[in-house]
Amino acid sequence: MIRNMSQHDGPTKPMFVNFISQFANALKKEKDEDFVIECLGTLANLNFHTINFDLILKKYELLPYILNVLKSGQCEDDLVLETIVLIGTVALDENCAANLAQSGIVQVLVNLLNAKQEDDEVVLQIAYVFYQMIWHEETRNIIISNTQAPAYLIDLMHDRNSRIRTVCDNTLDIIREYDSGWEKRIQMEKFRWHNSQWIEIIGTQNMDEDEEDLYDDVLPQYYHGDDFLLYDPSANGPMMVGENGELQPEYISEEALHEGIANGTIIPPGYVPAPYMSEYDAPDPRLLASQHDLDDYYQTGQPSYGRPSTPDYMGYNY
Repeated sequence: MIRNMSQHDGPTKPMFVNFISQFANALKKEKDEDFVIECLGTLANLNFHTINFDLILKKYELLPYILNVLKSGQCEDDLVLETIVLIGTVALDENCAANLAQSGIVQVLVNLLNAKQEDDEVVLQIAYVFYQMIWHEETRNIIISNTQAPAYLIDLMHDRNSRIRTVCDNTLDIIREYDSGWEKRIQMEKFRWHNSQWIEIIGTQNMDEDEEDLYDDVLPQYYHGDDFLLYDPSANGPMMVGENGELQPEYISEEALHEGIANGTIIPPGYVPAPYMSEYDAPDPRLLASQHDLDDYYQTGQPSYGRPSTPDYMGYNY
């Protein structure tokens, strides 16, 4: 509960400063690791610039304790994580950050970063420690000249965790302002990363367009509500069906014409319906044939097994 209360900014947080000595003593004296973790977390939450963390580390001999936790490889992950968070807090003090860098803790964190690279929270807190130290000249020179921390930060620019990428980008921006050698390398790597992202986006768009073209080639054009159209509504050619519902002559095959006249489903021109049918306005359901079609029909003649090929036989008045 005390650790959770110390997380919140406000009038309550400064009250815990009076108990720093108790929390610091507990780190080395208490055997209950869970209790030690809570004390570490509470100290790490007291991120005030006015606290002399360098004095606290020396008075309570916390630096050897911190190095032991990070190097031993036998401590719980939660204890290691809270210790790293505490380092990020005490690095606010320039003198404390210098003592940390001189102790070789930066290289220890680099080794731990390599060992815990799958743990996003550990990686994030280590990157944050580098970010805090890079603000101070002495620790910045040690990080840039004596360690491979910048190279690891460049690799983390491509991490899947957005928070890790943000901290690394901010740290590298500071490094390249103070070191021309790293500036070119960082700039080139950021340029490559930007181009790779752009190429990936363009490639995805091209794949989507190719899929759309594929479906356009496979599927015919569809007109909404025109499933049974006999003609393309955008075409300029004549329609297959006339105003009275008859099929246009040019769309009637010769075989169909012969059969229609023979069975009475095609009506020759000039046909007059019976008087008792005149009161109906509905058109004759039979198709109308043109005079030209009938002339061709009689010139061709019917098969031997059909009706006689003479106009006199037909009872039509034309």
